[in-house]
Amino acid sequence: MLELKGAFIAIVLGLMARFEGQNRFSPSRGTEDDYLHAAAESALETLRKGHVRLAEGILSNALREYRARRG
Repeated sequence: MLELKGAFIAIVLGLMARFEGQNRFSPSRGTEDDYLHAAAESALETLRKGHVRLAEGILSNALREYRARRG
């Protein structure tokens, strides 16, 4: 279980870094990227509290919403 949490944290941090980098080069999508960034931070905080499935759901919903907004 601990390995799963570590892998999940790595994925969340990777997503945060990826979209943070995109914000620097494409400010027109800032609102969408801010939404995903906030969701990643929320998922990470939820994971720190030990709620793996809830954190996974937060990210899954955020990514689905992000894709829908981008078209």
